[in-house]
Amino acid sequence: MTKKRAKNYKANKGFGICVFAFAFGLCPVLSHSMDNEVSLKAGFVSPLVSEPFNAFASLMYELDLKLRDHSIKTVFGIHFIKGAANLLVFPRWYFFESKNFDAGLLFLYHFNYFYDLAFEHDLFYGFAFRAGSAGTLEYEMDISLMQKYTSIHSIAASVPFLLNNGLALKIKLNRQISPKLFASFSVASYDEFYYPLFLFPVYALELEYKLSDAWKLAGQLAISYTDQFTLTSYMNIVAFKMALSYKIAKE
Repeated sequence: MTKKRAKNYKANKGFGICVFAFAFGLCPVLSHSMDNEVSLKAGFVSPLVSEPFNAFASLMYELDLKLRDHSIKTVFGIHFIKGAANLLVFPRWYFFESKNFDAGLLFLYHFNYFYDLAFEHDLFYGFAFRAGSAGTLEYEMDISLMQKYTSIHSIAASVPFLLNNGLALKIKLNRQISPKLFASFSVASYDEFYYPLFLFPVYALELEYKLSDAWKLAGQLAISYTDQFTLTSYMNIVAFKMALSYKIAKE
């Protein structure tokens, strides 16, 4: 069983990397325009059942490639918090785009390293959709198959990794309140650097203010529940973060 799981793990990870590399190999040839944005994020997370305060910092890079009749949007990120470091690669290929509806495929890879304890690989394979307009109300949704591979250092010699399969879901509402103010609310089974199993939803409210054509400031408040759809549900995490973003001149 262990050899079979290891084989599946290598195959799934290799497939995702190949798809990602192939898409980006074509982009310089096919793209008509490209937007780049760099964000520095900082905040705190407060696990309500343990430590009262835990600060974190993230550096994000977002790439938006506009092709002839579709686009590829990708997020790269690194994240540091007490006891752990994270890496994120999240490309989405929108193969169908119109004024009020987009549809595409997504792949997500997240690596979480708990110092001296364990590490995790999270993989998503799924679909992404957008409908509406931010000027009125815009809807975003993605749904994916999720695989979580966990390797615990203390038992790695006998159990190389543990595998959990599941689903991942995110629904997000966006609204342009004014030319400079943007608001969003989301319900999801995951966050940028937080990938629990399915029954741990995250509710997030975000406000974004455009300081200039290049700079914007954002703040987000998020809460997470454990086993929300059972009798043992309770709120276990509250997180707050601020982000300062710079949009590099369009190419």
